[in-house]
Amino acid sequence: MTADQQVGFFLMPPPELLELLTGTDDIAKKFRKDIRSYNNVLAMTSLGCKTDSSVNQGGGPYVFKVHGRLNHRAGSLLPPPDGQPTYAQLYIYDSADALNYRMGHQANSTLHRQTMQKLQDMLWHKHPGVQLYKQAHELTHNMGPDQDCNIALRFDKSCDRHRYNLPTATSNEIAVILPGSEDQPQEDRDIIL
Repeated sequence: MTADQQVGFFLMPPPELLELLTGTDDIAKKFRKDIRSYNNVLAMTSLGCKTDSSVNQGGGPYVFKVHGRLNHRAGSLLPPPDGQPTYAQLYIYDSADALNYRMGHQANSTLHRQTMQKLQDMLWHKHPGVQLYKQAHELTHNMGPDQDCNIALRFDKSCDRHRYNLPTATSNEIAVILPGSEDQPQEDRDIIL
């Protein structure tokens, strides 16, 4: 790894993102102001948990305290026939259609369309999770309605379980495709699409 790719312990962000994070123009400033909104609209999953807000009754900084289990809801690879695509489903759609879905949502009406396009394209080309979704879609798009399969991203038991150890950008293969509805992975940390 070269010095251009790493700063301290952190990898350098892609140039498109670095420009938005460090720029001094109005577009970069607005991006930083709305960074949480961009993060939410480009998310591949939805966070699911019960929060305990009782810790925020007094003064002090906000605390995000989870009661019970924290999980991520990814949904299916494809939206229902009558539904609109959401989260990771948008990454297998045409880029222009995905941008229109994202920008058409009321919550995103104040976000900058060109910034959204730049971020969406960056993820489309560089994010390893997006590459896995696109590969899963390619492998399954010709399956008939009578065929059924589960796509699983399996955690390696030998990896550090305190880290997010799914395939990286160097891994370009789907971990496993399980045909039929009876073949369910037994690990409780697998992600089923």
